[in-house]
Amino acid sequence: MSKTTKHARLLQPCLLALSLILPLTAQADITAQVGNVTIVLPDPNGLVPTKKASPNLFAIGTLVVPPRHNVLDYYTSEADVQASLNDQPLNMGKTAAVVVDRDSEYKPDVPESYFNGLKEYIRKNIDSTMDVVRQKQAAKLSDPNDEQAQNLKKIDMTLDFSKPKSLGMIDESKNHFTSAFIMKISAERNGVRVEPVLGCTMSIVLVKGKLLNVLMYHDYQSDYDLKALYADTKDWVRRIAAANGTPL
Repeated sequence: MSKTTKHARLLQPCLLALSLILPLTAQADITAQVGNVTIVLPDPNGLVPTKKASPNLFAIGTLVVPPRHNVLDYYTSEADVQASLNDQPLNMGKTAAVVVDRDSEYKPDVPESYFNGLKEYIRKNIDSTMDVVRQKQAAKLSDPNDEQAQNLKKIDMTLDFSKPKSLGMIDESKNHFTSAFIMKISAERNGVRVEPVLGCTMSIVLVKGKLLNVLMYHDYQSDYDLKALYADTKDWVRRIAAANGTPL
């Protein structure tokens, strides 16, 4: 046996390992276009993107984001992705999304003064701000001309959101701030009604001159769930910022 053949056989396990690792590495470097800017989106802990993996799950994600926002990607567990592909019940106990205001995508970079003003406004008016978002979302889903409302009607499903209970601003830095709230979602289909209570975070992150809305939702039963939500949110926001060269 030649030295070349021996080396080739020795390398086979290494090449196999690389073939398994490289797809995972590529998946962690998903990018999205916001206007003329490319944004890198690392996956949140324990979740995977659904835009390409499960269009049906991604469509669900578009229902729970603020009106007039484009969803860059919506994240669920790998188990929920597989369940959706096999028409099995979903858990949806932990989800997330990154969205951007569609009206601002192609506008000039957001100045620091505007970002600071927005942070202070939301700090002082978070209760009314979140309730206005809820009311707009409800109006959108009841509009017969709205695409998402039409999708709900196609699958014979109704969706409603309770008034959020604000938990205030829980984290902030030069280029981001995070607010938290608790909310109940009521969904009914084929006579079956579910009303999960969710702990939610909304982080506004200034990345490459664009404002990203980074949203995360966990099932809520106790303060322990909120601590896990806050930790996951803080970690994800910092990894998004780092991946895009944004100091926090």
